[in-house]
Amino acid sequence: MTVTVKFGLLTHGWRGKILWTGRMASTATRQSWTHRDVPVPHNLVIGGVQSSLKIQTNERPTDAWRKSLILLAKRRHDRIVETANASVTDAAKWATCIASVEGTPFVAVGSAARANNLFILENTASSKFSSNGNHNDLDSQSPFQLRSAFTAPNPIYSMSISGSKLLTGGPNGRAQLFELSQSELGQKGRGLTHLSEIVLESTKLEDMRLAPPGTMICTLRLHCVEFAPMPARSDIPGVEPAERFLATVGRRLVVYDLKANQVHASVNAGDDALKVASWSPHFPLSLICTGGIDRAVRVWDARLIGKNSDEAPVWKVSRAHEGAVTDVRFNPFIPYWMASAGEDAVVKLWDLRYVKYPVGRIDGHCQSIQSLAWSNTHCEILTTASSDRSWRAWSFAPDVSTARETYDDIFIGCPGSEWGNLANADAQAHVVAGARLIGEWASGYTAPVIKVVPSKSHIDAFYGLSAVGEVKSHTILGEVFEPVIPHRFDAVHDGAAHDVERSVYIRDMSTAYSDVVSLCRVARREGRLLAPKERELLDLCSPRSAIEPTTWNIPPPSSEEFRTAGEEAMERLRRELEMWTYFLPPGFGDVMAATGMLKQKLRLEYEMALLRCNIISDVLKGGWETLVKAEKMVCKGMEMDPYYVNGKTLQLFVRSILPHDLVKGLTLGLKLAEIVEDTPSRSFADTAETIGIMLFPTTYDDAKWLPAADTADSDHPLAFSRTKILAEYVEKLLVEDIKDLESGQGPDQEAKSATTSAIGLEAANKGKVSTMERSVKVTGDRRRLLAGISGKALPGERKCLSLRALAEDPGLVLPMVRMEIRFAKAIFNRTIVPYDEVIKIFESPDVEEQDRDASGTGDKRATSERTISAYANQVYLDALLEHKRWVDYFSVCFDLIALYVAHDFSRVLVTHADTMALPQLKSYIDDKYQVATAKLAQALQLPSTSTDAAREILTSGMGVLKEALVLLVKVGASFLKLGNVEREGVDKMRGTVLKIFSQLSGSLFRTLDVIERMLGAGGVREAAQNAQSAIKDAAQALGPTARKTSGSGSVPPTGAVPNPAGEVTSEVTSLIEQLGKVGRTEVGASVGSGV
Repeated sequence: MTVTVKFGLLTHGWRGKILWTGRMASTATRQSWTHRDVPVPHNLVIGGVQSSLKIQTNERPTDAWRKSLILLAKRRHDRIVETANASVTDAAKWATCIASVEGTPFVAVGSAARANNLFILENTASSKFSSNGNHNDLDSQSPFQLRSAFTAPNPIYSMSISGSKLLTGGPNGRAQLFELSQSELGQKGRGLTHLSEIVLESTKLEDMRLAPPGTMICTLRLHCVEFAPMPARSDIPGVEPAERFLATVGRRLVVYDLKANQVHASVNAGDDALKVASWSPHFPLSLICTGGIDRAVRVWDARLIGKNSDEAPVWKVSRAHEGAVTDVRFNPFIPYWMASAGEDAVVKLWDLRYVKYPVGRIDGHCQSIQSLAWSNTHCEILTTASSDRSWRAWSFAPDVSTARETYDDIFIGCPGSEWGNLANADAQAHVVAGARLIGEWASGYTAPVIKVVPSKSHIDAFYGLSAVGEVKSHTILGEVFEPVIPHRFDAVHDGAAHDVERSVYIRDMSTAYSDVVSLCRVARREGRLLAPKERELLDLCSPRSAIEPTTWNIPPPSSEEFRTAGEEAMERLRRELEMWTYFLPPGFGDVMAATGMLKQKLRLEYEMALLRCNIISDVLKGGWETLVKAEKMVCKGMEMDPYYVNGKTLQLFVRSILPHDLVKGLTLGLKLAEIVEDTPSRSFADTAETIGIMLFPTTYDDAKWLPAADTADSDHPLAFSRTKILAEYVEKLLVEDIKDLESGQGPDQEAKSATTSAIGLEAANKGKVSTMERSVKVTGDRRRLLAGISGKALPGERKCLSLRALAEDPGLVLPMVRMEIRFAKAIFNRTIVPYDEVIKIFESPDVEEQDRDASGTGDKRATSERTISAYANQVYLDALLEHKRWVDYFSVCFDLIALYVAHDFSRVLVTHADTMALPQLKSYIDDKYQVATAKLAQALQLPSTSTDAAREILTSGMGVLKEALVLLVKVGASFLKLGNVEREGVDKMRGTVLKIFSQLSGSLFRTLDVIERMLGAGGVREAAQNAQSAIKDAAQALGPTARKTSGSGSVPPTGAVPNPAGEVTSEVTSLIEQLGKVGRTEVGASVGSGV
C-alpha cells in the first residue's frame, strides 16, 4: 500500500489510497512541500494506527479525463475567465487574508509580517459588460494596482470590512479597529486611521488555557474576525450596522459589542480549535456558522449564546468532513443553503432544513481547499481556493449527480457519455447534486491559494490570494455560461426572448432591461396590450424579494429521524436549482443597487413597463382596484412614453372600472384622453373605442345592448340596468382580449377592419350625399355623427367607423364625456331619477363647451347632438315626458331617429315614442278634451239671459281646445324631421296623431256652433279668428307647405317614400282654411261647411 503526501492531514482518498490533503505550518516556521519522495519515520502515526510504510508522492492529477465546460470552452478558444494580477510587497511572504471594501474598487490584504502587513490595492477595471472595459490582455498593464502599504500594530491573521470600518485579528487575542477614508484610499499612504485596540483574550500566563490531549495547541491567534452584516432593508428594526463582530480564539466563539465596548457573549463552539466562523447575511441576522479542527459544522443563534448554551447551537453535523473544516459560508441569496470546505479537498452543500447529510458535493481539487466564496450574482455558483495552487469556479446544476460519500458499489455515469449521469437504482439514496466546473486558474499561482472573496464592486469577480502575497482578480465572462443557460425560448421562433434569457443569466442586466423595454415599447406602438412573452420576460428580469424566515425552519434535534437529508431533500434541491438558475435569485435587487448595474432612467423605464404589465394582468383577472391605486403612476408613464397607454390599453383600463365604479371609470378615462389630446405625437382617434366604452351603450350599438323602451318604468333606470348590461359587455370584451394574448395576436382586428372599411367607404361614397344629409341641415359636428351610415358597411364596421370619425375632433367628444360624468354623478345609485337635474345637465353645457361655442370654433349643437350615450339620451327623453314637454320630446326624439336611422337605436326610439310618449300624449289630450267638453256642457245649461257667463265659459273651453290643437300641430311638425325615414311604427304614430287631431277639430267646430247660438255672429267670428291665428303660428314649423291648400296639385314622384309629415300638413292646412272661412263669412254657411 502506498501513501501520498499532500500538504497536511492523512485521510482516505481516491481509489482507496491515503491522501495527505491539508496544509502544515507552525507559528515559527513554514515548510513548502514538494513533489518528491519524503523519508518518513517508521513510527509515523496515521489516523491513530502506527505505520512503517514508505510514503510515495504522486504528480498532480491531470484534468484530461474531466469532461467539463472548461475544456469545451478551450476547444472553442473562448475567453472564459479574465484575470488581473498584482502582488504585495510582503517581505515575509506570509499573506493571510483579503477583503473587498464595500462600494469601492479597493481591496485590503493582510499579512502575518510585523511590518508592512496591511496593503491597499485598487481594481481599476470596468464592468465586464462595459464597452470601455479594461480587459487584461497579456501585453497590457494589469488594472489591479497596489496603492499603499501600512504597518498595523500586530501581525494580521484575519480581516473584515463593514462600511468605513476595518477590523483585523492578531496573534495575541487582540483585534485592531481602523477607520477607512474611501475618498483617500487611492492616495499613497493615506485613507487609514487606527481607532482602537480591542482585547478579547488575556495574555497573562496564569490565564492561558491548556489544550486537552489529542487537540491542537491552544493559541491566542484570532483565526477569524467578521463584522455582523448590515440589514439590506430599512424596515428591519433594532439592528445597527457594524455595531457587532464575531471572533474565534481557540475553541471559543466571541460576539463583541462595539457600542458597549465589551464582549456581548461567548461560547466554546467546538471540541477543538475553530478555524472559521461566519454570519448569515439573512434576517434576523443572528445565525453564525462555525467549523474547525474537530471536523464538525455548527450553526449558532447569537441571540441565545450566553443565555441558553444548550439551545444556542441550532444545527450541527458532527463529522461534516474527513479533515478539518477550513471554511464555511452561508449562501448570500438562499438563507438555508450553506457550503463548507475542508482539508479533504471536498466542498459540501448543506440544506439547513435537513440534518445529517449534505445535499450537494464538489470533488475538484487534489489538495485541501483553503477557502470558498459564493458568487455575488448567482446563488448556484461558488469558487474555491486550494493548496494545489488553483482557483476554480463551480455551478451546482439540477441535472448533475455525484456520490454523497465514496462507496464501492455506486456508479454514476459521466454527463454527456453513453451512460448518462444517473446513478444505479440501489445507490439513489446516496446521490447528491453535483456541480459543473465553469472557470479555473490553475497555472498562475506559485503557492497555495489561501483565500478567495467576492468583489463588492465588480459583478462575477473574485479576488484570490496566495500564501506569498500574489493577488489576482478573476472575472467569469459571459461566454462560459453559454452551454449551461437554461433557455426556455427557442432562438429561431423567439429570438428576442432568447437573447434576454442570455443577458439575464450572464447578469448583463442593462442589456436585458433595454431589450425588454424596447420590446414593450414596440408592442405599444403596434396597438397591442402586451408584447409577445412580455409577462414572462418581465418576470424573468424582476428580482425576487428576500426569502422570509417564516417560510422555512431549522429542524429541532428531536426531528433528526424525520428531517434527515435524503431523496426528498435532493428532489427539493433540484426543483429549487431549476428555478433559481433560471430566474434571478431572491434579494438580487440589493446587488443590482449596490453595484450600480442600471442607470436610473433605464430602471425607471423598466419599472414603468413592469407596472403596466402587472396592472393589465390584474385587470384581466378582475383586479380593477390595482388600476385605481396606480392612477398617478399611469399618468406619469404617459408623460414618459406617449404610447404607454395605447388605444387598446386605454379601453381595457376604462372598461375594467366602469362596471364597479361608473364615475371613477369615466373620470380616469377623461383624464387619460385629455393627456392623449395634449400629446402631439398621438392621434386622438386612438381613443375612439374607449369613448365608445365610456358612453356605452352608444347610439351606434346593436339592439341587444340598448336600453329597453320602457326604461322609465324601472325603479333603477340607469344604476341597475346600465351597470348590468355594461358588465356583460365588458366580460365579452375581456374574453376576447385574453384570447388575443394567448394566441399572440397583434392589434385589434376590429379596428384594423374598420380602418380598411373606412378607406373603402370613403372612396365609394366620394361625391355622394346621403338622403339624410339632403333632408336635414348638416353641420360639421353632425357630419361626424353621421359618419359610417352606408348600406355597404356591416353593423360592427358602422359603429367603429362612426366612433373613429367622431374622435377626429376632441372638442366634440370630450364634452360628451364630461356631460356623462355629470349625468352619472346625478343619477348613479339613486333610487328615484332626478329629472330636473337631468334636464339641467342636458340643456346647460359645461364650461369647456360654452367656451368652444363662444369662440366660434364649432357650431352650437342641438340637444340631440349633445351625446352619443343611448342611456343618457333616453333618460333625457323620459325627463321631458315627466315634465310633459311634449313638443321638446318629439322634436328631440324624431331628430335622434333621423340622425341614427342606420342604427338600431332609431328602432328603440320609435318604440319608445309609440309605446311611451304617444299614450301619455293621448291621455293628456283626452284630459283637455274632457275639460273642453265639460265647459261646453256647462255653457249649454245656462239660461239664454246669462250671456256674460256663457261667454266666459265658452272662451275657456275654446282656449283648452285651441291649446291642445296647437300642441298637436307642433308635435305633427316634428314628423318633418323624419324626412323619408322608413321605420316601422312611424305610420302608426302618424295615424294616432291624425286621429287625435281630427277628434279635436270636430270638438272645436262644435264649440264654435254653440258660440254662434249663444253669442251671435260676432262672437263666433272672434273665436274662429283667434283659433286660426294660434294654429297658423304653430304651423310655421311645417314650412311653406302648410300655407298651401290641399288641392294644390302636389304629387310625390313615382316610387318616392312619402314624407310622414305630409298628411299632418294637409290636415292642418285644411283646418286653417276652414277656420278662415268661419272668421270672414256668414256664420251659418261657415259652420255648416266646417261640420
